[in-house]
Amino acid sequence: MMLRQLTSAFAFATVIAVAPAAFAAEKAQDFFTKAAAANQYEIETGKIAADKAVSPAVKEYAQKLVADYTKAKAELEAQVKVAGVNVMAPVLHNDQLKDIDNLIRANAQDLEKDFIKLQKDAHEDTIAMFKDYAKDGDNATLKTFAAKMVPDLENHLAQVEQLDKAR
Repeated sequence: MMLRQLTSAFAFATVIAVAPAAFAAEKAQDFFTKAAAANQYEIETGKIAADKAVSPAVKEYAQKLVADYTKAKAELEAQVKVAGVNVMAPVLHNDQLKDIDNLIRANAQDLEKDFIKLQKDAHEDTIAMFKDYAKDGDNATLKTFAAKMVPDLENHLAQVEQLDKAR
C-alpha cells in the first residue's frame, strides 16, 4: 500500500514537473490569431476615438494608433507568411466587439474616459502576450517579431498613461 502511494505521488510529481514545459510554447498560429485580433481592435477603437474625441491630445493619440497599427498589421502578416503560418482575417472577440459598440454609442466625454481605460488594459494584455511569445514561442521568426514590437507597445502604453494623468 505504501509503495503504491509513493509510486502514485512520484507519477503525479513527474506530471506536474513536466506539464509546464509541454504547454509553455505557444503555437505560432495561435499567436497570430491573438495578435491580429489585438491589432485590429486597436485600429477600430482608434478610428472611433479619432472621429469622436474632443480633446486634441486624445484625437492625436488615436490617429497615431491607427497609423502605427495599420503598419504593424502589414508587418505581422508579412512575418507570418515568412514563418509559414496561415494568414487569416482577424476575428475580434465578443468582449472586443462590445467595447467597440460601447465607444460608438458613447458621448464625447465618456468616450475619451472609456477609450483611455480600454487602451491601458489592451496594451498591458498585448505587451504580456508579446513578451510571452518572444520568450516561449515555437517559431523563431515570430519570436523575433514579437520581441521587436514590445518597445513600441510599451511606448503606446506610456503615452496613454500620460493622457490618463493629464485628464
